[in-house]
Amino acid sequence: MTNIVRPTTIPTVISRRRALAALSGLGLAAVASAGTSRAVLAQEAGSGPGGPYTTAQDAAGPVVVASASGSASAPADRVLIQLIARSADYYGKGFDDASMSEPEAGTPVAGPTKELLQAAVDVLTAAGVDEGDILVVASDGAGAAIYFGAGAGMVGAELSGELLESLPEIVRDAAAALTEQGLMVDRPTAAYLADGCSDLRADALTAAVAAAREDAAALAAALGVEVTTLHRATEQGYAFTPYAYGGTGGDGCDALPELADLARTYLSPYDPTAPLELMVTANIELTMNVAPRLE
Repeated sequence: MTNIVRPTTIPTVISRRRALAALSGLGLAAVASAGTSRAVLAQEAGSGPGGPYTTAQDAAGPVVVASASGSASAPADRVLIQLIARSADYYGKGFDDASMSEPEAGTPVAGPTKELLQAAVDVLTAAGVDEGDILVVASDGAGAAIYFGAGAGMVGAELSGELLESLPEIVRDAAAALTEQGLMVDRPTAAYLADGCSDLRADALTAAVAAAREDAAALAAALGVEVTTLHRATEQGYAFTPYAYGGTGGDGCDALPELADLARTYLSPYDPTAPLELMVTANIELTMNVAPRLE
């Protein structure tokens, strides 16, 4: 994982409970792992969730299970934007459409060539985006049809600093410039990124554990028992939102998209009214041993 620097802005931590499971006297048999969940070692030595580790557990006695999520957010310091443009002649056609490979004689189809996509690049550079922070994939490129469909091209860019204040206008004007070239433009997409993602991940995990412990205690009290010790802790994955792969993701901040990735992936729809921040959400499951309540 790459080294990440903590942001100077203190992140906002949000706890969000998801669900509670029923009391069970079946011990380990009562615990089901999610498809991509990773069991993590729960010891007083304090092993972290970077695993994989062997699960520490006590198979004897009844347990309660609490699933919860927790989130932490910080202002975005970088935003990736992606504009996918399509030739009107190709729009809506599939790879098996014969007219795509064999157009009628005398009516060649002009896809989003580099020259046509330059209209969006001009808008971006005029706004102050460095040319090194712009990525252009023309429809005549080798990979454009594979990732975006035949007759499609893409303009991506990374914005930071003062440019973020004008983000809605920049996205709007760049898309309009492509439309003026006779191209059809998909809804713009974006990813919000922030330095200190690893710290947000840790804060989100802490919030999720706190929420799960609270819910486990509440469930135990309702059942007339009390929580004693930790039986099992399972890390169930992380989500990075808004606009990073649609809120889904892996367990590492280094899996988030970068500018070069825009040539081979779709980001998520851009909403100019959403907060300009990165939110990391951790999902965990705690299984707690319980015992009769002492009067």
